[in-house]
Amino acid sequence: RMLRRQFDLYNDRGWGGTMWSYKLLKPEAGFHDHNWYMVTNAEPWSISLRESSFEALLAAFEATSSMPLVSHEDVELVTATTVPEEAQLSVPVLAPDDAHFVEGSTPSGWSLTDIGATPPASIGWTADGFAIAAGGEDIWNTEDSFSFVHRGAEQDDEHTVTVTRFDAVHRFAKAGVMWRASLDPSSPHAMIHAFPDGRAVFAYRPHHGAMMEEHVLGEPGFPMSLTLARRGDTLAAGFEGASGVRGNRSVSLSDAGSTGGHLGIGVLGHISHARAVAYFAGEPDHASPPDAAASRDMSEPLTPPVHTWHTWGSASRAAPAGARAAALSVNSGIWSDASATAQQKVRLSAMVVVEPAPHAPDGATIELRMEHADPYRPGKMLRLATRRWPLDALSGGPAPTALHLDAVSAYADVRAVVAVHGDASDGPSVVRVTEAGLVPAPRAPVFVQPRD
Repeated sequence: RMLRRQFDLYNDRGWGGTMWSYKLLKPEAGFHDHNWYMVTNAEPWSISLRESSFEALLAAFEATSSMPLVSHEDVELVTATTVPEEAQLSVPVLAPDDAHFVEGSTPSGWSLTDIGATPPASIGWTADGFAIAAGGEDIWNTEDSFSFVHRGAEQDDEHTVTVTRFDAVHRFAKAGVMWRASLDPSSPHAMIHAFPDGRAVFAYRPHHGAMMEEHVLGEPGFPMSLTLARRGDTLAAGFEGASGVRGNRSVSLSDAGSTGGHLGIGVLGHISHARAVAYFAGEPDHASPPDAAASRDMSEPLTPPVHTWHTWGSASRAAPAGARAAALSVNSGIWSDASATAQQKVRLSAMVVVEPAPHAPDGATIELRMEHADPYRPGKMLRLATRRWPLDALSGGPAPTALHLDAVSAYADVRAVVAVHGDASDGPSVVRVTEAGLVPAPRAPVFVQPRD
């Protein structure tokens, strides 16, 4: 039951995961439906720990090393499939959108340090802020591998950044504000960061070389403002999204009180050879607040008009008379297929209006999701990216709210999905989707020269 709960949680959040046992021995031979093991006995095998004799138990366990086995056909197909050599090198190495991205141009008073086994990072200036491109394996477990733009920290200090966009190949890439006692990979630290799917997370290592802990604070999406404040040995973190959603958490680190340490911005790609690129508003020492007026960005659509999308549940295209929109009730949605370019950055955008009455049930959310066909299981879909917003956090009234979901498409065919989730099984519409479309992700122009 706990494994099933974990699987459902991963599925709801669009995470990849496996829950297989290598070998399961059971009385009946072969596989049955809904199995979760890779290898099993090819012939009937049965013993009873209560009733079998010692000799029978000994013989049964000795037989496990030589008994005929059978493997799962789907797993065998995947593991035996030959992958062309060129396909093994197809992981996109993300780079800033402009070729004039300035390498290593840190502002006065700041340093750029690649901590752990990390390839060199880059920092450059965009039209409305700055960007950091970094690789690195992770900020996790007992030691870190990432890039850090930092300055000296005071006993009473804080720093804020606004992440406007985060392009990354791996879903566990990170970008945010960090305090750490030293530049040693195993240093104690605290960090509030964004994941590429728009979640805000607070994580920390309490002591040198200790295992890290983390807490998901919310899903504000981008742009999101992240703040880390230090008050002696207490580190407090908070976030704010463009819709006004907020969250915070703090921790006391005994190792923090005896040192000034370093405060700044950490970025990692989670894949050393595939850099993530995090875009920030303002300057490293002065962040701009998140902009609630997100652009519509419906140019160059790869999908047809929203009123022609497929529906499921109680979704309807009969929003107000004559309107070219879709109305979604709880547990319904719309979807459309599109043809992109493999390894292309794409954005799913939707303009939505939360109906003022009747009110949606508590906990209801709206989801944007991109998925593609499973190459090994015909008719099955795999999630490329997903993100949910609480309906009660979106602004009401007649003006639509812009929602965005960015991803790098590994395949040419992408399915765009907009759905509403909640406890109710049916009922009147709670969300009106006035526009939706899959478009190439917008470019972020970069200045040729760094600022002084």
